[in-house]
Amino acid sequence: LINVTFVNVSNTGNIVLNSTLHYDNVTVLNNVQRNLSSNITIGPNFISVDSNNLPEFNVTANLTFYLASGFNSVSMLRNDTPCSATICKNLVYNQTSGVATFDVMYFTNYSTLGDSCLNLSDSDTWIGRISNSSIHNFNISANISLCKQDYLLNGSSGNEAVFNLNNSGVTLDCASASIYGNFLAGMRPVYMMVNSTTVKNCNFWNYSSGLLAMNNITGDRLGNVIIRDNNFTNFIGNQVRVISTQLNATNIYIINNKIINTTITAQSGGGIYLWASARADASSYRLITNVLIEDNTIGNMYQTTAGESALGISILPPEEEWTTSTYSYNFTIRRNIIYNISGATSGNHIGIYYVGRNVTIDWNNITSISGSSIYPISSFGNTTFSNNMLNNASYGLNIGSYGLTLSSITAFDNTISNMSSCGIYIKAMNSTFSRNIVN
Repeated sequence: LINVTFVNVSNTGNIVLNSTLHYDNVTVLNNVQRNLSSNITIGPNFISVDSNNLPEFNVTANLTFYLASGFNSVSMLRNDTPCSATICKNLVYNQTSGVATFDVMYFTNYSTLGDSCLNLSDSDTWIGRISNSSIHNFNISANISLCKQDYLLNGSSGNEAVFNLNNSGVTLDCASASIYGNFLAGMRPVYMMVNSTTVKNCNFWNYSSGLLAMNNITGDRLGNVIIRDNNFTNFIGNQVRVISTQLNATNIYIINNKIINTTITAQSGGGIYLWASARADASSYRLITNVLIEDNTIGNMYQTTAGESALGISILPPEEEWTTSTYSYNFTIRRNIIYNISGATSGNHIGIYYVGRNVTIDWNNITSISGSSIYPISSFGNTTFSNNMLNNASYGLNIGSYGLTLSSITAFDNTISNMSSCGIYIKAMNSTFSRNIVN
C-alpha cells in the first residue's frame, strides 16, 4: 500500500502515512487480518494508532487537525503532554481556517492545545479577564492575549487610556494586533499602574499621549515593568512621551520597541522618557534605578514649539537632584537606533539625555540630530560610553556643557563624524578617553 490516507468523515482530522506498507504472501495466505476500525481513532482534536496491534502503521506520518479558528498559537501534544521536538515537527497552524498540521516520527496518541485569544469586540471571549470602565476602555485584571486583528479604539472625552493594567503580575500580549486611535486629546494606549506588569507585541497607532507606567501610592515604588516588542506609530500631541515612567521606578526593561513618526506640539517630550517630579514627599518619588533600554528604534521626531525639546531617550530626576545623581543610577542604554530628531528651534533636540551614575551607553547608532547625540547633564561615577556610532549632529559626546562638572567617565572606541560644532566636548574630572575616532 502506497500513500495511505485515513480521513474521518466528520472532517475532524486525517492521517497521511509517509511510508509504503508491505504485506508479504505469507501474511495474506495465512489470512492475518488487521482491524483498522478498532485500532485507529480520528476524533475532534485527537488522533491515535495502536501500534501494538498495527505495527506496520508505526511509521512517520503527517497529521491534520481541524480546530476552532482564532487561536493565537497551537501546541503539539503526545499522550496529553507537550511533544518533544524530536518526535513532533513542522507545525503549521492557519489562524483563519483553524487547520493545524504537523509530522510525527511514530505512533501513539496525538492532540493539540490552542491558546485561546481575547477579542476586544466580543465580550463572550473576555471570561472575567477584562472589563469596561468610564475612565479606561478596558481594565485588565488577568493575563490576556488578543486575537490578531485591527481594533479602532478612539476613546471619548474623559477617557484616559485604552488599557489599564490594574493587577500586579498582569501581561498584555497583543499578539501583533493593531490598536488605532484618532488623536483624541489626552488619550493614551496603556496605563501600567502596578508592579510586575508587561506589555508586548502591540501595534499602537494614532494617539496623542503615550504609554505611561506610574505608581500613585505614596512611598510605593513601581517595579519590574517590561515593555517589549511593540510598535508605536504616528503619535501627535502636547508633551508626547511615547513610553514613559513617572515618579518612583525601578527594574524597568524597555526592549526592542519601534517608535516612529512622533510630533510634539508643546512642551518637551520624547520617545522613551523616564522622569520623576519634585513633590512634598519627594524622597518617596524621586528614584529612577536599574533601567535597561536595549534594541529600540526611535525615528522621525519633531518638536513644533520654539524653545522646547525633542528627546530620543531621556532619564531625568527632579532638577534639584541634578548636581548629585543621588536618586538616579544603574542604567544600561545599548544597541538603540535613533535618527531624525529635530524641531522648530535647532540645537534643543537630543539623542540620549540623562542624569545618573553607574551608567553604560554602548553600541548605539545615533544619526541626524539637530542638537547633541549624547548629552549627560550630570554623571558621577562609573559611566562608560563605548562603541557608539554618532553621525550628523551639532555635538557628538557633549560632556559637561550644561555647566555642571562631571567625573569618573570612560569613553572609548566611539566613532563620531560630521558634527557641526564639536565631536567631543569635555568638562569632566578623573576621566579617560581613548581610541575614539572623530572626523
